Amino acid sequence: MISADDLRPAAPPEVQAVMQQLRAARQGGAGRAIDPLAMQAADMASAAWFNHGEPATPEAREVTIPAGGGVRALVFAPDGGASHGSPVLLYMHGGAFIVWSPEVLAAVTRAIATKSGVVVVSIDYRRAPQHTHPSALDDTVAAYRWLREHAAAVGGDPRRVAIGGDSAGAMLAAGAVHRLRDEGGVPPEAMVLICAWLDMAMDSPSFRALGPDDPLIDDTIMRFARSCYAPDPASWAHPYVSPLLGDVSSLPPACVVAAGLDPLFDEARMFAGRMRAAGRVVALHEHAGMLHDFVLFPTIERRHRATDQIAAFLREHLAG
Repeated sequence: MISADDLRPAAPPEVQAVMQQLRAARQGGAGRAIDPLAMQAADMASAAWFNHGEPATPEAREVTIPAGGGVRALVFAPDGGASHGSPVLLYMHGGAFIVWSPEVLAAVTRAIATKSGVVVVSIDYRRAPQHTHPSALDDTVAAYRWLREHAAAVGGDPRRVAIGGDSAGAMLAAGAVHRLRDEGGVPPEAMVLICAWLDMAMDSPSFRALGPDDPLIDDTIMRFARSCYAPDPASWAHPYVSPLLGDVSSLPPACVVAAGLDPLFDEARMFAGRMRAAGRVVALHEHAGMLHDFVLFPTIERRHRATDQIAAFLREHLAG
């Protein structure tokens, strides 16, 4: 059996420190009870921790996108909203479909907006287990379609809209692209997938090696999240739920950020490899020794390199 040591180099000290913190905060082992309501109640504390010491500009503006049943969003305009006609990135936060919010990801989305000159619209999609699939995907698609017609309302250009997210949010972004294509919608100009969860099977070599004791997304929490979001196993092989299994031959250019110590690492590599084999444009950025969703952690310096890479990609593919 392949071990984690065989697959990945040792984590740098700053990552080891974060992993120790995460393990210390976790209670119980493989058989531990998981309370989604208690997890959701901790969102504000998570937002304070992930945004500690980070710049507070540009200031977030809260809006409600009048699509579907109404979708709350935070808008980060790189110039404070003074100008109009900037490209737009629709962003879906991670959190295993259960926890977190646009506020938790504010440091990441703010950095992307500042560095790229793109208006970032980070949506508060409906979460599991209160809302199962396709609720979150419906919110994503509804918000995207609204931006395609009304991006000017947030200072954006409806002709230049990208889509992206981290972890579970990246699954929503990629799943939405598949669905928009199937339904005849205008595709986004680009995709940004950060530490993406792309296959509900969770059976890649990296997941088998790293999943059992990962401090953030171990086997227990990931399988629980899957049962909350997509309780019907028959849905797990559908491209809207497992985008890795879909047809990639017409997907837009993609920026794929992968972390070497992430159980989902191989999913990112396989997705990028399939896109390249199909002749699609893909920029794969592998960050050795990084843990899942490392871009969120304020003490991990590598997050700056990742957001620099994302910003450069967006500037290239959303240029007017």
